[in-house]
Amino acid sequence: MADATKSKKRKDEKKWYAVKVGLRPGVYETWDECSENTNHQRGAVYKSFTSKEDAEAFVAGKKIPNRGGKAEPIKYYAVARGNFTGIFHDWDKASKAIYKSTKPKYKKFDTLGEAVRFIKEWGDEDTIEKVQALVDGDSEFESEVEEHDELEPGLVHIYTDGSGLGNGYPKARAGMGVYFGPSDSRNISERLEGEYQTNQRAELFAVLRALENVPVTEGVQILTDSRYAINCIQKWAPIWAGRDWKTVASSSDVMNKDVVQAIMKKIVEREAKRTRTVFTWVKGHSKYPGNVEADKLAVAAAYLEQENPVMEIKERQQAEAAAEAQKNKTRKKLKSERHATLKKEESPELDLRFEKEETPDLDDYSSMP
Repeated sequence: MADATKSKKRKDEKKWYAVKVGLRPGVYETWDECSENTNHQRGAVYKSFTSKEDAEAFVAGKKIPNRGGKAEPIKYYAVARGNFTGIFHDWDKASKAIYKSTKPKYKKFDTLGEAVRFIKEWGDEDTIEKVQALVDGDSEFESEVEEHDELEPGLVHIYTDGSGLGNGYPKARAGMGVYFGPSDSRNISERLEGEYQTNQRAELFAVLRALENVPVTEGVQILTDSRYAINCIQKWAPIWAGRDWKTVASSSDVMNKDVVQAIMKKIVEREAKRTRTVFTWVKGHSKYPGNVEADKLAVAAAYLEQENPVMEIKERQQAEAAAEAQKNKTRKKLKSERHATLKKEESPELDLRFEKEETPDLDDYSSMP
């Protein structure tokens, strides 16, 4: 009887559904809301909790107290050499990274800083760059965006890519490519604006350009080979927003936060219209013709000269806002003038003057019978 009572109590408990990775990460009160943000989202991460605080902690990537009330320490497994590399929180995933690998290099640490130092000491350039980007994002320190080669019906399919030449050097240059389809007027090959010329920034800008060129009422599936761009949008942005867009590692501004914020604003506008925005990772330079075309557009764009060498996204948005304000002012003026014209046509002035032949002079007796 006691077990039945306990079971009923658990069933009646209020549940909170935490979506850590999905269409729109966050905490939801119903399963329907949770499934709406995780269905058709390959690699979605979600879990139910009986405490809203625990659910929020799960989404933010914080440690959650166990049932006994004791906090479980976070472990950091650093894999500098192996089948794949990175910093992981659980041994199951770390073990897959080193299983049957030739001369793997790995170690467990109690702090993130120690794990990062180990990677920087023993990892190759690509591994170090990947881990640094992940640490700046303060994600799960893993890049687990899965490949998904299905084109979802009913959506506009857009391939995006970014290209960087000479990353990290003073004369670096970058470009973006957005591919809608063969001979599509919306295809974009554009040089990255501003001082910061990196392939990651170009990848994000390509996504932003794609969203800018589709009506907010039209669903889209954006296909990109950038795990970084997808993680920024789906995984890290909610965490960054809760931390005033500062990194945990150094409390400095999140890199490329202006572009990520602009993308998130577009997504929110689309969600307000109940429009789907799906992000899909595809392997670069492989079997996807759309990705190959987007890459060509991005590479070609990197060789173009900048139209606005110092114009950052904030200045561009301000210029666009000023232009829109001027348009609105002109529209109001034309509307006011048109209204005044219509009013004049509807209410003509009455001519109260009498014509001479209609009103004979009363002193002219000759006209009387």
